[in-house]
Amino acid sequence: MVSLDLAGGAIANLSSGTRTYWQSRNISLRLLFLAVHAIHGIGIAYVFPEAPAAVAVAYIWMVVAGSVLIVTHNTSAPLALALVVIGAAAIHLPQGLESATSLLLTVYLVKLVFSFSGGPKEQGQSAS
Repeated sequence: MVSLDLAGGAIANLSSGTRTYWQSRNISLRLLFLAVHAIHGIGIAYVFPEAPAAVAVAYIWMVVAGSVLIVTHNTSAPLALALVVIGAAAIHLPQGLESATSLLLTVYLVKLVFSFSGGPKEQGQSAS
Protein backbone atom coordinates (compact mmCIF):
# COMPACT_ATOMS: atom_id res chain seq x y z
CA MET A 1 0.00 0.00 0.00
CA VAL A 2 2.79 2.42 0.89
CA SER A 3 4.65 1.79 -2.35
CA LEU A 4 1.50 2.31 -4.45
CA ASP A 5 0.68 5.55 -2.64
CA LEU A 6 4.23 6.84 -3.00
CA ALA A 7 4.49 6.04 -6.70
CA GLY A 8 0.99 7.33 -7.47
CA GLY A 9 1.58 10.45 -5.40
CA ALA A 10 4.88 11.22 -7.11
CA ILE A 11 3.09 11.18 -10.46
CA ALA A 12 -0.04 12.97 -9.24
CA ASN A 13 2.01 15.75 -7.65
CA LEU A 14 3.53 16.47 -11.06
CA SER A 15 0.16 16.78 -12.80
CA SER A 16 -1.01 20.32 -13.46
CA GLY A 17 -4.32 19.84 -11.62
CA THR A 18 -2.68 18.63 -8.41
CA ARG A 19 0.10 21.24 -8.58
CA THR A 20 -2.41 24.04 -9.19
CA TYR A 21 -4.56 22.85 -6.28
CA TRP A 22 -1.70 22.67 -3.77
CA GLN A 23 0.03 25.84 -4.96
CA SER A 24 -3.23 27.72 -4.36
CA ARG A 25 -3.32 26.55 -0.72
CA ASN A 26 -1.72 28.45 2.12
CA ILE A 27 1.77 27.61 3.31
CA SER A 28 0.59 26.18 6.63
CA LEU A 29 -1.60 23.58 4.92
CA ARG A 30 1.21 22.61 2.55
CA LEU A 31 3.64 22.21 5.48
CA LEU A 32 1.07 20.12 7.34
CA PHE A 33 0.76 17.91 4.24
CA LEU A 34 4.52 17.25 4.46
CA ALA A 35 4.42 16.52 8.17
CA VAL A 36 1.58 13.98 7.99
CA HIS A 37 3.63 11.95 5.55
CA ALA A 38 5.42 10.54 8.59
CA ILE A 39 2.85 7.76 8.14
CA HIS A 40 4.78 6.61 5.05
CA GLY A 41 7.98 6.46 7.06
CA ILE A 42 6.25 4.45 9.77
CA GLY A 43 4.94 2.04 7.14
CA ILE A 44 8.38 1.64 5.55
CA ALA A 45 10.02 1.10 8.96
CA TYR A 46 7.37 -1.50 9.81
CA VAL A 47 7.95 -3.46 6.60
CA PHE A 48 11.74 -3.02 6.75
CA PRO A 49 12.60 -3.02 10.48
CA GLU A 50 16.35 -2.97 9.71
CA ALA A 51 16.12 0.58 8.34
CA PRO A 52 14.80 2.93 11.07
CA ALA A 53 17.85 5.23 10.87
CA ALA A 54 17.49 5.62 7.10
CA VAL A 55 13.74 6.24 7.46
CA ALA A 56 14.36 8.91 10.11
CA VAL A 57 16.98 10.63 7.93
CA ALA A 58 14.64 10.53 4.92
CA TYR A 59 11.73 11.99 6.90
CA ILE A 60 13.79 14.77 8.49
CA TRP A 61 15.40 15.62 5.14
CA MET A 62 12.02 15.62 3.38
CA VAL A 63 10.47 17.98 5.94
CA VAL A 64 13.43 20.37 5.98
CA ALA A 65 14.06 20.45 2.21
CA GLY A 66 10.35 20.54 1.37
CA SER A 67 9.69 23.30 3.89
CA VAL A 68 12.49 25.45 2.51
CA LEU A 69 11.14 25.09 -1.03
CA ILE A 70 7.57 25.85 0.08
CA VAL A 71 8.38 28.81 2.33
CA THR A 72 10.66 30.42 -0.28
CA HIS A 73 8.19 29.67 -3.13
CA ASN A 74 11.12 28.11 -4.98
CA THR A 75 10.01 26.09 -8.01
CA SER A 76 13.47 25.49 -9.42
CA ALA A 77 13.38 21.94 -10.80
CA PRO A 78 17.21 21.60 -10.70
CA LEU A 79 17.31 22.72 -7.05
CA ALA A 80 14.45 20.40 -6.04
CA LEU A 81 16.10 17.50 -7.87
CA ALA A 82 19.47 18.28 -6.24
CA LEU A 83 17.78 18.20 -2.82
CA VAL A 84 16.34 14.77 -3.65
CA VAL A 85 19.75 13.47 -4.74
CA ILE A 86 21.44 14.81 -1.58
CA GLY A 87 18.70 13.27 0.56
CA ALA A 88 18.96 9.94 -1.27
CA ALA A 89 22.73 9.92 -0.71
CA ALA A 90 22.26 10.78 2.98
CA ILE A 91 19.89 7.87 3.62
CA HIS A 92 22.61 5.49 2.44
CA LEU A 93 25.32 6.83 4.75
CA PRO A 94 24.27 5.20 8.05
CA GLN A 95 23.97 1.68 6.63
CA GLY A 96 23.68 -0.39 3.49
CA LEU A 97 20.02 -0.63 2.53
CA GLU A 98 18.21 -3.37 0.70
CA SER A 99 17.18 -2.37 -2.83
CA ALA A 100 13.45 -2.25 -2.00
CA THR A 101 14.00 0.01 1.00
CA SER A 102 16.32 2.26 -0.96
CA LEU A 103 13.82 2.56 -3.80
CA LEU A 104 10.88 3.34 -1.49
CA LEU A 105 12.79 6.01 0.41
CA THR A 106 14.03 7.58 -2.82
CA VAL A 107 10.49 7.67 -4.25
CA TYR A 108 9.38 9.16 -0.90
CA LEU A 109 11.80 12.04 -1.48
CA VAL A 110 10.81 12.41 -5.13
CA LYS A 111 7.11 12.57 -4.21
CA LEU A 112 7.42 15.12 -1.44
CA VAL A 113 10.51 17.20 -2.23
CA PHE A 114 10.61 17.27 -6.03
CA SER A 115 7.02 16.67 -7.06
CA PHE A 116 5.14 18.39 -4.23
CA SER A 117 7.44 21.04 -2.75
CA GLY A 118 9.57 22.14 -5.68
CA GLY A 119 9.68 20.71 -9.14
CA PRO A 120 8.86 22.33 -12.43
CA LYS A 121 6.89 25.55 -12.55
CA GLU A 122 3.73 25.48 -14.64
CA GLN A 123 4.10 27.23 -17.97
CA GLY A 124 2.70 30.73 -17.83
CA GLN A 125 2.74 30.78 -14.02
CA SER A 126 4.17 33.97 -12.59
CA ALA A 127 6.81 33.81 -9.87
CA SER A 128 5.45 34.19 -6.36
